[in-house]
Amino acid sequence: MVISLNLNEHENLLVSEYAQSQGLDLGELVREALLEKIEEEQAELKFAQKLEKEIQTDPDYQVFLSTEELERELGL
Repeated sequence: MVISLNLNEHENLLVSEYAQSQGLDLGELVREALLEKIEEEQAELKFAQKLEKEIQTDPDYQVFLSTEELERELGL
C-alpha cells in the first residue's frame, strides 16, 4: 500500500530530521507511529470495556487508582 502525505516545509523538515535521528526512513517512521497509535487506542479501549463490564456487574463498583497504577493499566 502506498500512502501520500501533504506536509508543509516546516512539517517536512521536522519529520525528516526526526526520522534521521531515529535511524529510520520516512516510511518506517510513519508505519511505526501509526501502529503505535493503533495499539495504544486498542489498549485504552480494552481497559474501558473491562471497566464498563465491571461497573455493569456491580453498580456500587468504584475505582481508585494512583497515577502510577493508571499508567500501568494503560501501558504508559
